[in-house]
Amino acid sequence: MLFRRKSKAAAASGPLVSVVAPDGEADMAGLGHALWRKKTTILGVTLFAAGAAFIVVNAITPRYNSESRLLLEGRENVFLRAEADKNSGERAALDPEAVTSQVQLVLSRDLARKVIEQQKLTSNPEFNGGSGGVLNALLSAIGVGRDRSTMTEEERTLDAYYDRLSVQAIEKSRVISISFSSARPS
Repeated sequence: MLFRRKSKAAAASGPLVSVVAPDGEADMAGLGHALWRKKTTILGVTLFAAGAAFIVVNAITPRYNSESRLLLEGRENVFLRAEADKNSGERAALDPEAVTSQVQLVLSRDLARKVIEQQKLTSNPEFNGGSGGVLNALLSAIGVGRDRSTMTEEERTLDAYYDRLSVQAIEKSRVISISFSSARPS
């Protein structure tokens, strides 16, 4: 239907405007007249696209991301080392296992509980939401996910906290990257 050929009578009823003049230049007046005849269609499509974009942008929940990088160094002091060590000039480097250990400490549940208590995240609906939505209920019904309504308040808050937290060691360095995202900037 959309690509159906027009009959000769229908094609002859509307004048065709050539936007290219015989000398090869663009006919701006003809182009302007053709656009003016289609102004309602152009305006309608533009308003529809603007309205759809407005609705989509307002429906999307904003995400605020924060990132911090920590440099891990040994706790050595030049004044406390023996006199023989002062001249060597070598620093005690942290091995990769020590960096991984620090990452695990940042991810610990004890630290998470302290952050949740300090920031009062249990009273924040973003972190202590009830059911988690229809998709979560369907996933828990087939055994893929956990049912948030059966979880305790602390478990729901910890689960939401760890969903938004990302901690990773940057390769071949003694730097840990910690990032957190939330719907609220504070």
